[in-house]
Amino acid sequence: MTDFRIEKLNTIVVPVKDLDRSIAFYKDILYLEQGFTDQSMAFISAGTSEHELYYCISLMSQNR
Repeated sequence: MTDFRIEKLNTIVVPVKDLDRSIAFYKDILYLEQGFTDQSMAFISAGTSEHELYYCISLMSQNR
């Protein structure tokens, strides 16, 4: 079996129940930068240039 290794990571999607509260946590507690935001999701970035990592926090569907 071949070893599986993640070599690069760009975006992580995190489902949340309260978008505004989650944005506040990432900005005010972790000091990350808020990017594109709409009614159901927000992109939060960590790092700069080619080593940037984005967290996409997205409202959970009503079925969960």
